[in-house]
Amino acid sequence: MLVKQRWRLAQRSCLVRRLALHHLVKHQTHHRGQLTTLLRQLGHVVAVTVSAV
Repeated sequence: MLVKQRWRLAQRSCLVRRLALHHLVKHQTHHRGQLTTLLRQLGHVVAVTVSAV
């Protein structure tokens, strides 16, 4: 029983880390978009980059 409980706790911990990393990447992308918008409003030319995923 103890092994089963530890396994579930490890699974939850892994899920929490994955969700946190996912949120971090999405949030960083959001701020990058905000910065791009502000720079364009100020008249700067912002290069468009496409990452190969």
